[in-house]
Amino acid sequence: METELVKFALFKGFSIEEIQQLLRNTYFFKRTVKKSNFIVNQDDRCENLILLYSGKAVSEMLNNQGRYVVIEEFSSPRVFAPAFLFAPQNIYPVSVTAVEDCNLLMIPRNDFAHLMQLNTKLLFNFLSIVSQQTMFLSDKIKMLGLNRLKENIVHYILEQCGEKDQFENPYTQQELANRFGVARPSFARVIAELVQEDLISIDRKTVYVYDKSALKKIIR
Repeated sequence: METELVKFALFKGFSIEEIQQLLRNTYFFKRTVKKSNFIVNQDDRCENLILLYSGKAVSEMLNNQGRYVVIEEFSSPRVFAPAFLFAPQNIYPVSVTAVEDCNLLMIPRNDFAHLMQLNTKLLFNFLSIVSQQTMFLSDKIKMLGLNRLKENIVHYILEQCGEKDQFENPYTQQELANRFGVARPSFARVIAELVQEDLISIDRKTVYVYDKSALKKIIR
Protein backbone atom coordinates (compact mmCIF):
# COMPACT_ATOMS: atom_id res chain seq x y z
CA MET A 1 0.00 0.00 0.00
CA GLU A 2 2.82 2.43 0.82
CA THR A 3 4.09 2.16 -2.78
CA GLU A 4 0.70 3.49 -3.89
CA LEU A 5 0.58 6.25 -1.26
CA VAL A 6 3.91 7.70 -2.41
CA LYS A 7 2.09 8.75 -5.63
CA PHE A 8 -0.23 11.10 -3.70
CA ALA A 9 0.37 14.85 -3.79
CA LEU A 10 -0.33 14.65 -0.05
CA PHE A 11 2.97 12.78 0.36
CA LYS A 12 5.00 14.85 -2.08
CA GLY A 13 8.63 14.83 -0.94
CA PHE A 14 8.14 11.78 1.31
CA SER A 15 9.99 8.49 0.96
CA ILE A 16 8.21 5.17 1.46
CA GLU A 17 9.99 4.85 4.80
CA GLU A 18 8.72 8.28 5.93
CA ILE A 19 5.16 7.33 4.96
CA GLN A 20 5.46 4.12 6.92
CA GLN A 21 6.62 6.11 9.93
CA LEU A 22 3.64 8.49 9.62
CA LEU A 23 1.23 5.57 9.55
CA ARG A 24 2.86 4.09 12.62
CA ASN A 25 2.14 7.36 14.42
CA THR A 26 -1.59 7.41 13.74
CA TYR A 27 -4.75 5.35 13.67
CA PHE A 28 -6.08 4.42 10.22
CA PHE A 29 -8.24 1.75 8.64
CA LYS A 30 -8.80 0.36 5.16
CA ARG A 31 -12.04 -0.06 3.26
CA THR A 32 -12.95 -1.70 -0.06
CA VAL A 33 -16.01 -0.52 -2.00
CA LYS A 34 -17.28 -2.68 -4.84
CA LYS A 35 -18.18 -1.30 -8.27
CA SER A 36 -21.47 0.68 -8.44
CA ASN A 37 -21.70 1.10 -4.65
CA PHE A 38 -21.66 4.45 -2.85
CA ILE A 39 -18.39 5.48 -1.21
CA VAL A 40 -20.06 8.49 0.41
CA ASN A 41 -23.57 9.92 0.15
CA GLN A 42 -24.46 13.55 -0.36
CA ASP A 43 -25.04 15.17 3.08
CA ASP A 44 -23.00 12.52 4.95
CA ARG A 45 -20.63 13.92 7.54
CA CYS A 46 -16.99 14.20 6.45
CA GLU A 47 -15.29 12.69 9.49
CA ASN A 48 -12.33 10.90 7.92
CA LEU A 49 -9.56 11.83 5.52
CA ILE A 50 -10.21 9.39 2.64
CA LEU A 51 -7.42 8.39 0.28
CA LEU A 52 -8.39 6.48 -2.86
CA TYR A 53 -5.27 4.45 -3.60
CA SER A 54 -6.72 2.16 -6.27
CA GLY A 55 -9.82 2.29 -8.44
CA LYS A 56 -12.03 4.89 -10.14
CA ALA A 57 -15.03 6.86 -8.91
CA VAL A 58 -17.48 9.57 -9.93
CA SER A 59 -18.92 12.42 -7.87
CA GLU A 60 -22.48 13.59 -8.53
CA MET A 61 -24.79 16.22 -7.07
CA LEU A 62 -28.58 16.11 -6.93
CA ASN A 63 -29.90 19.36 -8.44
CA ASN A 64 -33.19 21.18 -7.81
CA GLN A 65 -34.91 19.23 -10.59
CA GLY A 66 -34.12 15.93 -8.91
CA ARG A 67 -31.46 15.01 -11.47
CA TYR A 68 -27.92 13.91 -10.72
CA VAL A 69 -25.29 16.17 -12.28
CA VAL A 70 -21.83 14.69 -12.75
CA ILE A 71 -19.31 16.92 -11.00
CA GLU A 72 -16.13 14.95 -11.66
CA GLU A 73 -14.82 11.55 -12.67
CA PHE A 74 -11.50 10.62 -11.08
CA SER A 75 -9.14 7.76 -10.35
CA SER A 76 -6.42 7.00 -7.83
CA PRO A 77 -4.42 8.58 -6.34
CA ARG A 78 -7.02 10.97 -4.96
CA VAL A 79 -7.91 12.67 -1.65
CA PHE A 80 -11.68 13.02 -1.11
CA ALA A 81 -13.15 16.47 -0.35
CA PRO A 82 -10.22 17.82 1.72
CA ALA A 83 -11.77 21.30 1.98
CA PHE A 84 -14.73 19.90 3.94
CA LEU A 85 -12.76 17.81 6.43
CA PHE A 86 -12.23 20.70 8.88
CA ALA A 87 -15.22 22.84 7.91
CA PRO A 88 -17.69 23.84 10.67
CA GLN A 89 -20.40 22.17 8.58
CA ASN A 90 -18.36 19.16 7.48
CA ILE A 91 -20.98 17.72 5.12
CA TYR A 92 -20.24 16.11 1.76
CA PRO A 93 -21.84 18.26 -0.98
CA VAL A 94 -21.81 15.33 -3.43
CA SER A 95 -22.32 11.59 -3.59
CA VAL A 96 -19.34 9.50 -4.69
CA THR A 97 -19.90 6.16 -6.44
CA ALA A 98 -17.31 3.51 -7.30
CA VAL A 99 -16.94 3.15 -11.08
CA GLU A 100 -14.80 0.10 -10.41
CA ASP A 101 -13.69 -1.64 -7.21
CA CYS A 102 -12.05 0.98 -4.98
CA ASN A 103 -9.55 0.58 -2.14
CA LEU A 104 -9.48 3.33 0.46
CA LEU A 105 -7.29 4.33 3.38
CA MET A 106 -9.14 6.34 6.01
CA ILE A 107 -7.71 8.48 8.82
CA PRO A 108 -10.07 10.06 11.40
CA ARG A 109 -10.08 13.85 11.29
CA ASN A 110 -8.55 14.44 14.71
CA ASP A 111 -5.81 11.87 14.11
CA PHE A 112 -4.91 13.51 10.80
CA ALA A 113 -4.84 16.95 12.44
CA HIS A 114 -2.36 15.58 14.96
CA LEU A 115 -0.17 14.23 12.13
CA MET A 116 -0.07 17.67 10.48
CA GLN A 117 0.98 19.23 13.78
CA LEU A 118 3.89 16.80 13.88
CA ASN A 119 4.91 17.28 10.23
CA THR A 120 4.78 20.69 8.53
CA LYS A 121 5.59 19.18 5.13
CA LEU A 122 2.40 17.14 5.35
CA LEU A 123 0.51 20.26 6.43
CA PHE A 124 1.66 22.33 3.44
CA ASN A 125 0.94 19.48 1.02
CA PHE A 126 -2.60 19.26 2.40
CA LEU A 127 -3.13 23.02 2.07
CA SER A 128 -1.91 22.87 -1.54
CA ILE A 129 -4.44 20.13 -2.34
CA VAL A 130 -7.25 22.14 -0.74
CA SER A 131 -6.30 25.17 -2.85
CA GLN A 132 -6.18 23.19 -6.10
CA GLN A 133 -9.54 21.53 -5.53
CA THR A 134 -11.11 24.84 -4.54
CA MET A 135 -9.99 26.26 -7.90
CA PHE A 136 -11.48 23.26 -9.69
CA LEU A 137 -14.81 23.68 -7.89
CA SER A 138 -14.82 27.38 -8.73
CA ASP A 139 -14.43 26.59 -12.44
CA LYS A 140 -17.11 23.90 -12.21
CA ILE A 141 -19.58 26.25 -10.52
CA LYS A 142 -18.92 28.82 -13.24
CA MET A 143 -19.73 26.21 -15.89
CA LEU A 144 -22.88 24.98 -14.15
CA GLY A 145 -23.99 28.53 -13.47
CA LEU A 146 -24.06 29.57 -17.12
CA ASN A 147 -27.44 30.82 -18.13
CA ARG A 148 -28.22 28.46 -20.98
CA LEU A 149 -27.64 24.83 -21.82
CA LYS A 150 -26.04 25.83 -25.12
CA GLU A 151 -23.42 27.83 -23.25
CA ASN A 152 -22.69 24.84 -21.02
CA ILE A 153 -22.22 22.52 -23.98
CA VAL A 154 -20.05 24.97 -25.91
CA HIS A 155 -17.92 25.53 -22.80
CA TYR A 156 -17.44 21.75 -22.57
CA ILE A 157 -16.54 21.43 -26.28
CA LEU A 158 -13.92 24.19 -26.11
CA GLU A 159 -12.49 22.74 -22.89
CA GLN A 160 -12.12 19.28 -24.44
CA CYS A 161 -10.76 20.62 -27.70
CA GLY A 162 -8.03 22.78 -26.18
CA GLU A 163 -5.61 23.96 -28.87
CA LYS A 164 -6.77 21.34 -31.36
CA ASP A 165 -9.65 21.38 -33.83
CA GLN A 166 -11.06 18.00 -32.81
CA PHE A 167 -11.30 15.62 -29.87
CA GLU A 168 -12.47 12.10 -29.08
CA ASN A 169 -15.64 12.01 -27.00
CA PRO A 170 -15.92 8.78 -24.95
CA TYR A 171 -19.45 9.47 -23.67
CA THR A 172 -22.91 8.71 -25.00
CA GLN A 173 -25.49 11.47 -25.40
CA GLN A 174 -27.27 10.15 -22.31
CA GLU A 175 -24.07 10.28 -20.25
CA LEU A 176 -23.38 13.85 -21.39
CA ALA A 177 -26.99 14.84 -20.70
CA ASN A 178 -26.50 13.51 -17.17
CA ARG A 179 -23.40 15.67 -16.82
CA PHE A 180 -25.46 18.78 -17.54
CA GLY A 181 -28.49 17.65 -15.55
CA VAL A 182 -30.91 17.73 -18.50
CA ALA A 183 -33.01 15.26 -20.48
CA ARG A 184 -31.29 13.63 -23.47
CA PRO A 185 -33.65 15.21 -26.10
CA SER A 186 -32.77 18.69 -24.81
CA PHE A 187 -29.08 17.91 -25.10
CA ALA A 188 -29.56 16.44 -28.59
CA ARG A 189 -31.40 19.55 -29.81
CA VAL A 190 -28.51 21.82 -28.82
CA ILE A 191 -25.97 19.56 -30.54
CA ALA A 192 -28.12 19.51 -33.69
CA GLU A 193 -28.27 23.32 -33.60
CA LEU A 194 -24.48 23.61 -33.39
CA VAL A 195 -24.12 21.21 -36.33
CA GLN A 196 -26.71 23.13 -38.40
CA GLU A 197 -24.81 26.36 -37.72
CA ASP A 198 -21.66 24.69 -39.14
CA LEU A 199 -19.82 25.25 -35.87
CA ILE A 200 -19.13 21.56 -35.25
CA SER A 201 -19.64 18.15 -36.82
CA ILE A 202 -19.61 14.70 -35.27
CA ASP A 203 -18.38 11.47 -36.83
CA ARG A 204 -19.00 8.59 -34.42
CA LYS A 205 -16.93 9.55 -31.35
CA THR A 206 -14.89 12.32 -33.02
CA VAL A 207 -16.06 15.92 -32.61
CA TYR A 208 -14.70 18.40 -35.19
CA VAL A 209 -14.68 22.11 -34.33
CA TYR A 210 -14.84 24.53 -37.28
CA ASP A 211 -15.18 28.00 -35.77
CA LYS A 212 -13.77 28.52 -32.31
CA SER A 213 -14.26 32.29 -32.47
CA ALA A 214 -18.00 31.89 -33.03
CA LEU A 215 -18.20 29.33 -30.22
CA LYS A 216 -16.38 31.63 -27.83
CA LYS A 217 -18.88 34.39 -28.57
CA ILE A 218 -21.68 32.10 -27.36
CA ILE A 219 -20.22 31.84 -23.85
CA ARG A 220 -19.34 35.50 -23.42
